[in-house]
Amino acid sequence: MIRRLWLCVLALSLFTLGRAEAQEYRYELGLGVGTAYYVGDLSPNLWGRQAPSIAVSLRHLLDLRWSLTTELGYRRLEGRVAREHTFPVGRTQKFSRGLWDLAFGGEFNFFPYSDKYRYLLTRSWTPYLGLGVGLALGKGSPTLLITPSLYGVLGVKYKLSSRVGLSLSWVHRRTFTDRLEITSAEEEWMADPLRLNRTGNMKGYDSYGYWSLGVSISLSQSPQRGCN
Repeated sequence: MIRRLWLCVLALSLFTLGRAEAQEYRYELGLGVGTAYYVGDLSPNLWGRQAPSIAVSLRHLLDLRWSLTTELGYRRLEGRVAREHTFPVGRTQKFSRGLWDLAFGGEFNFFPYSDKYRYLLTRSWTPYLGLGVGLALGKGSPTLLITPSLYGVLGVKYKLSSRVGLSLSWVHRRTFTDRLEITSAEEEWMADPLRLNRTGNMKGYDSYGYWSLGVSISLSQSPQRGCN
């Protein structure tokens, strides 16, 4: 009985010590570059036309698996559709615009993510996924485009060292507007180039997404507890 109690205490101590010490840093500051795409009435396919994308991010590391994330990014969105597929025929069938977006969400690592603490079954790489909400802002005329969004993330992370990491991710955002294409009053027709929305029930909202290669650096070392 005493032996079992001792083993339980030892196991609990190791677990608590691991939880307290395993998260070596509290934050990650990241930079990601890649390409963005638009999905809507003027996109030729699911992935659309690729254009530049850049973002800075901040993660609050809760433990080896969970983190809260904030990201500020700039995306270039482009679209084009064949002349014979628009109405009226003869108008411009392409658009290009810059879009700023802000996102708040959470991420989950499939494996405990660290280059240390192997007794916690950590790995230096892990697939991860994330969900969250966002807000996009685009310059236009006569009014600005402002729209909320929901997004999902799928990616993989790899630690180069205890403080530096790499990531490759795909993010897709579902907006709550059908006007990502509209940058001026003369382009109002591009919100419905096929004239499908006359009954108001055949069209959905626009989407956009981006591929990103990122680098991050860990900041603010966590207080270490336990015996050294």
